[in-house]
Amino acid sequence: MFTILNPHVSDFFGSPLSFKLLKRRALRKYGYLLDEHIAAGHKVDVLVNNAFSGLIPDSIFRKLPGAVRSQLLRAELKQWVEHNQLEGKVTVHFSPDTIPDKNILLFLCYRNYLNPAMLRETCRHFSVAIGHLTHYYATPGDYSRAIEGIPNLLLASDVDVTGNTFFRHFFPWYRKPMLVIPFAVYPRFQVVRRFDERKPKAVATGTFHMLELDASHNHLTDLKTYAGARTVHPVRREIYERKEELADTIDCYCFPYFETNVTKKKWYQRLLPKKLQVAQSSYFSFNIVDKYNEYKYVIVGEEYYNGIPGVGAFEAMACGCVLLGNRTCYAGTGMEDGVHYLGHDNSIEEINALISGGNADPARMLTISKNASALVHSRYAPQALYTQFVHLIQTLH
Repeated sequence: MFTILNPHVSDFFGSPLSFKLLKRRALRKYGYLLDEHIAAGHKVDVLVNNAFSGLIPDSIFRKLPGAVRSQLLRAELKQWVEHNQLEGKVTVHFSPDTIPDKNILLFLCYRNYLNPAMLRETCRHFSVAIGHLTHYYATPGDYSRAIEGIPNLLLASDVDVTGNTFFRHFFPWYRKPMLVIPFAVYPRFQVVRRFDERKPKAVATGTFHMLELDASHNHLTDLKTYAGARTVHPVRREIYERKEELADTIDCYCFPYFETNVTKKKWYQRLLPKKLQVAQSSYFSFNIVDKYNEYKYVIVGEEYYNGIPGVGAFEAMACGCVLLGNRTCYAGTGMEDGVHYLGHDNSIEEINALISGGNADPARMLTISKNASALVHSRYAPQALYTQFVHLIQTLH
């Protein structure tokens, strides 16, 4: 029915082996496509095209002879399958020739854009190639150049970003529909505390980049150049930097993506490259479901420039929080401003006014809380999204 390309190189489908070594938690934003396909009685076809390792850095891996890369990847994929407990549930292919159904190829532009020639060669074997734009804010120019001209390509995203100015600037050539393939909200996100028993404040969550420190080579530099941005998530950073001032209305659980930007490096961190310093111990030091259930409101701070919301916004709504969200980032989600969330334009003063106004109208806030929770549980549950995905790809035959 569909084939997933190189799922071992990121934590969006499963957990890469590097996360096992670094003791990092995999997000598995699109893991439902594996889980639900398997639950429906199917094996998942996985294609590994010899371009990347999820364990060996690209700068080393790409210099190895092809035969050596192939042998290393076979050993890695065996361990990856075991690490993700997928024995007997996936079929790993190292060539498109062994895949019986070559109708749909699903790949993340993330990482795969780094070898455009290999990506193009892989895509040509399939009727339709779906490239998901997750994290495209980091290197949009390189994403665009890598995939432009693939004739059977359709782009996908968590929301419909075709009207976003950042997207249109870097992908002016794309004129086909945008497929909406969202992240899932898993069952552990539930309402466990009554709305009227919660703090009448907002909890702000999520990590953020400090671009003056984190942008390097081509990574994040497009965002700095195009938008003059200091970060990908401006509201998160502003709340973090003003957290004492805002403490009466907002409790800050936002943290720098690289904690070593604001904390003293341990001796071993001084030896690691920047991208391996992502411990995120502060961000993962609390139970997020319990935290959301403490508050009436939540601020997740969207990827404002490229128009994509964070998965935390939907997880918090599933827990009964009233989302205070940027109204430009929810196209195609089924959410309405004032019905499922309260919209703002990235102004902290406007956000504070929404909290104050909401506290003056508790009945309306309770209604919005219930509306949002019901929408997320019905529309963003893994099984519902899998059903939606299957219907979507069937229309592409």
